[in-house]
Amino acid sequence: MKANKLKPYWFTPTGEKSKKKPFKVQLKPLDALAAVDVMDNVIDMGNDTYKPNKAARETLIEEGIVGWQNMADDTGDMPFSLDNVKYIRPAYLLEIINELFSASITGGESRKNS
Repeated sequence: MKANKLKPYWFTPTGEKSKKKPFKVQLKPLDALAAVDVMDNVIDMGNDTYKPNKAARETLIEEGIVGWQNMADDTGDMPFSLDNVKYIRPAYLLEIINELFSASITGGESRKNS
């Protein structure tokens, strides 16, 4: 078995890709212990498809989002903090959660996004 390298990487939500200064999040796949916690909190949708419930989403956000670029409000750049994650557009946040789930649970087939 080859060890899973938990290296952070940059992810750009689909709606930001065409912008000059796109919003990007720095993501880090979850370690095995956190990934098992997430798997304990998913809904099995059938056909090898899983949907993270609220507890799983919170773990993915708290453990997996480690930074961002080009997040701004009316006063300028917004510094990264987990408290500020609530200001990410909901559609982007769902895309980020799905990316983290894939990177952490399935080994990251979709990591070639950035």
